[in-house]
Amino acid sequence: MTTKKASLGHYFYATGYTSPARQFGSSTRSPVLSSQSGTTPTEDPKLLALKAAIIHDLGEEVYVTDEAWLESLYWDAVDQAKLERFLSSADSGYAKTKAEAGCWQELPKAPVQKEEIYDPLTSLITRIVDRLSPVHEKGVTREVVNSRAATFTYEDHKDQCPDISIRATGPSFQRSKPADEFALGIGYSNVAAVVDVSLEQTSKEIDEVSQLAMHCRHIFLEQPNRNFVRSLIVTHNSIRLVHYDRSGVYVTPYINIHQHPRTFIRLVLGITSPDERVLGLDTSVHWSIDKATGRRSAGTIDTIDGHNQPIRYNLDAGQPPFVRSGIRGRGTTCWHAFHPLTGKRVLIKDAWRISGTRSEREYLEAARGIPGVAQMLSYQDDIAETKHFRPVDPKNSSFESRVKSRLVLEHYGSPIIHFKTRAQAIGAIRDAIIGHRNLLSKSVLHRDISLQNILLGDPDALACLRGILIDLDLAVWTYGPRAERQVNLFKGTRRFLSIAVLRSVEVKCAPPHDFLDDLEAFFYVLCHILLLFKEPGVHDEKMGKYFTRWDNDDPEDAADCKTAFLAKTWYPSQWWGDACQVLLEDFKTLIFQIQKEKDTIRNKVRIDLKTKQDQLEAIGTKVGDQYEKVLKLFDDALLIIEREDREAVENDAPSTVPTPSNTVASTNMVPSVRSPSAPGAPPASLQPSPLKGSRPQASLKRGAEEEAHPEEPLTKRRRVSAEPPKPHPAPKKRTRKPVPQNVPLRRSLRLMLKRAAA
Repeated sequence: MTTKKASLGHYFYATGYTSPARQFGSSTRSPVLSSQSGTTPTEDPKLLALKAAIIHDLGEEVYVTDEAWLESLYWDAVDQAKLERFLSSADSGYAKTKAEAGCWQELPKAPVQKEEIYDPLTSLITRIVDRLSPVHEKGVTREVVNSRAATFTYEDHKDQCPDISIRATGPSFQRSKPADEFALGIGYSNVAAVVDVSLEQTSKEIDEVSQLAMHCRHIFLEQPNRNFVRSLIVTHNSIRLVHYDRSGVYVTPYINIHQHPRTFIRLVLGITSPDERVLGLDTSVHWSIDKATGRRSAGTIDTIDGHNQPIRYNLDAGQPPFVRSGIRGRGTTCWHAFHPLTGKRVLIKDAWRISGTRSEREYLEAARGIPGVAQMLSYQDDIAETKHFRPVDPKNSSFESRVKSRLVLEHYGSPIIHFKTRAQAIGAIRDAIIGHRNLLSKSVLHRDISLQNILLGDPDALACLRGILIDLDLAVWTYGPRAERQVNLFKGTRRFLSIAVLRSVEVKCAPPHDFLDDLEAFFYVLCHILLLFKEPGVHDEKMGKYFTRWDNDDPEDAADCKTAFLAKTWYPSQWWGDACQVLLEDFKTLIFQIQKEKDTIRNKVRIDLKTKQDQLEAIGTKVGDQYEKVLKLFDDALLIIEREDREAVENDAPSTVPTPSNTVASTNMVPSVRSPSAPGAPPASLQPSPLKGSRPQASLKRGAEEEAHPEEPLTKRRRVSAEPPKPHPAPKKRTRKPVPQNVPLRRSLRLMLKRAAA
């Protein structure tokens, strides 16, 4: 018997917010729910929380189809004459008694434990697939495996894997890495479907589907071109199908497999089909599998270009796609690819929006030419729709059909959590805020500011392009109907929602989502960067647990947690330095002032709700100098960071301060030492007007010297100027915040204090 020490159950977390490590391709793991005793979970609190999150994701109510629809499903999976010959043959295992009642003879009549069903059911399904499944194409196989058999099961994880797995090979399947297997040679990247074995139908539908959802959610993540996943629940007497897609879940009623052997056979052939489209896979995404490793070596994705002509992009096999966790919802998947002719990198985004709602394309059209916002190259709509995967039932009022679209964007850097320097992180957030402001000037409000939706610009990106705002799925027109702009807790990322949004629902005073709510979300992004990361790639686990409190399902509790956060003083690690500490505190003060103003209105007792809503809406529609105040804080911090980094280089001494990979801008102008007409200069459309009170560019002269003498060390160059520098306006006096006790001073700060004393 093989044992395996690595933990199992990776890829998803108990909240709607996934950790940065998971979002971008890490194999960080969390436990899965045991199915040892049907749908009863283990006592591990993490597992209970995980199941609760699954139920919350899928919804408390589970739609049950009628039996007639089940009988019609997979009707063309097998030729009717062939099916009848199989049932009447002696080796089918199906026999009729004298009373003309048939039964599958090898299944136990009254099992006491589920283990009694595993082997005979596996044998029966294998026989059906071998005898009735259509001829497979080369390289396409389906194998029915008892995942809990001693020859397959890892002893440490025998209770954490599906009961029966349909192991698959073909264009959309790849061999799992050993660390990701739940059984020997089997992982979620190479299963067509899973089967859960149960004793009798004694539990509620929601418990059964949440149990299977643990496995199907893995399949969505490991097979990113999945449109839907179907699985079976089988007892010794009956069977039901469970279907998951981006609109949620539905189940069929149980039917007796002895009385309805033909329906049973069709269901088995449906979930084991060699046709990947029948399995729910999007075949416009196609991989080539390396025969030696069984892993994906190359791939393509089909869509249309900017002229609505078919185009096939080459996937970057070395960079896995980003897949949003969760089953129901947008199901965002981002593919890294190359243009087939130019070789230029692009980002291809698949997402599912609610049918009848505005597409992201409208807002991206408005964003053309705006620095700090993702730029669209092409858009393809109506690729698939969830209503086509399920029966039509007008009585099912809770169902919302979702439409799949494919968007091709210019390629940018990694998500912001992969920053390497202080300047890179702070500059990226600053430039994303500029992108947000410029979007607002086009009457577009983003409404989903989060860590996931800010990308780093290219390593040599100019100012205003160091941080890129993406994902306009939830954007709205600021002049649109109030109903479209209304606060909605289920839209956006809970962890980054503003206090006003969270409280509005509780007190039934819900003004529209406004730009101040998004500015507050930017503040929470800054908090995560400065407090969650001690330095690049090093997490503060204590702060990570603290931030999970903001995911609270109770909006009032989440709002209380954030209010308490604003009332305290927080200190980033020593690596970030005093400039980032000041930035954090001053940004927090601005956000606190906005919240106090909104709370004052919300807590008034002598005015009615309608008046409160009107007053709150008026605050959110008056764009004053809020952006200028916030951006000046970032500019001040970047000036200090750049000076500290430059002094560390000029002194040629070891320093804990990381050297920035590119010159840091400190104004809202796009810096360039070239003339506007020079080759390579940014177009005029990418040069936004400077903000009020912005400071001069600190590195302009230094950048010019580096261009003139690219191979000469900076410390040996003569610092000359064609004309005497103009005096800078005297800076406003600022009260210096006390340095925390017992915290070692940065070397650059000690030098400054020493010089001041001299």
